[in-house]
Amino acid sequence: TTTTQKLQQAINDAAGGYKVRTVYLPNGTYYVNNTLYFKYWSTSNPSGAEEPSMTLQGQSRAGTVIQLVDN
Repeated sequence: TTTTQKLQQAINDAAGGYKVRTVYLPNGTYYVNNTLYFKYWSTSNPSGAEEPSMTLQGQSRAGTVIQLVDN
């Protein structure tokens, strides 16, 4: 069983506005079988670079894993 749809729904639910949003992932392995999509916006920083409007934050580097699986 993959968590692709649940992760995408969490990203979609948290998205919106011009503030950076964070989706927190407790330790565990999250199996995905498709691309996760994030919305972007143009910032007004001096470089003019685009920055993501969403971040995924794991509980720990070694304990939170997003693993791609075959369809």
